[in-house]
Amino acid sequence: MSPKSTLLTFALAGLGVIACRRSAEGERGEVGRAELRAAQRPVEIETRVIDEVHDRVAIVRREQLELRARLRAEVAEVDRELAGLHAESARIGETTNDARLDALLERRRQLLDAVARIERSDEHGWEELKARIEADLAPARRGRI
Repeated sequence: MSPKSTLLTFALAGLGVIACRRSAEGERGEVGRAELRAAQRPVEIETRVIDEVHDRVAIVRREQLELRARLRAEVAEVDRELAGLHAESARIGETTNDARLDALLERRRQLLDAVARIERSDEHGWEELKARIEADLAPARRGRI
């Protein structure tokens, strides 16, 4: 290789290095300017806060949870009554209060059915479902089992 071609090769390689360095510096400068422009613009972040007092879905969900908890408490009460009847019949050695037992079992089935309907429901038609469940269960709450 001649000294001229070697010199030309080194010169071209140097120019390539300088060009790459300037390109990288230019990119960094451009990114920096873009970040500066972005920081100067007001940031508008859309946040949606759920208003649990006025949000229809939140209200319905809370009512569902409350009604379901009341129904489960009533199921537990019926279960206690059933256990008491079972203990009484075991103590006297015969099956008594068949009508009472049937009524309690029907009440328990009705309560569990209401819980299942609540779990399947959403905010559409909730008021009607809630009124229907409370109306169905009202006679039993007044002691008409």
